[in-house]
Amino acid sequence: MKIVHVINSLEIGGAEGVLVRLVTNDTVNQHVIISLKGKCAYTSLLSDSNVSVYLLSLRKLSSFFRNITEMKDIILREKPDLIQSWMYHSNVICSFVNYLFRLKLTLYWNIRHSTVSFRNDKTSLLLLVVTGAILSRLTNINVVYCATSAAKAHFRLGYSRKLTAIIGNGYV
Repeated sequence: MKIVHVINSLEIGGAEGVLVRLVTNDTVNQHVIISLKGKCAYTSLLSDSNVSVYLLSLRKLSSFFRNITEMKDIILREKPDLIQSWMYHSNVICSFVNYLFRLKLTLYWNIRHSTVSFRNDKTSLLLLVVTGAILSRLTNINVVYCATSAAKAHFRLGYSRKLTAIIGNGYV
């Protein structure tokens, strides 16, 4: 199976590390990564593991349409069996690209955030969380949560309970 992963960035971080460990240790599936922000801390490790990496520069609104068009072109060229997006930004952008270009992709969102705080989280993140809740109810999105607590927190925020799975990452 060929899987295209879309992630906000490939700088050092928790979700990024999980993704890199997944794609470098999976000997059954073929993996391709699209990073929405251009830097990659794992270039040599991914190259040594024959994982194709595409680095976009989606940092400004002025380059948004150029970058999502490039993302669509990469997806069409790679012909994946499914798309696995990582974190809220990537989840929403993948859904937008799928809808805008009528790609009819099988999407799996990966939610790796167990708590959402309307007091402490940035407004832009909260808008993505709310957008995700709406999209999860309007479309057939498969959602993978990193913990039962993450699933429960998102269900309370209005995320659909359909098409969900929990793949624990060892954290409570």
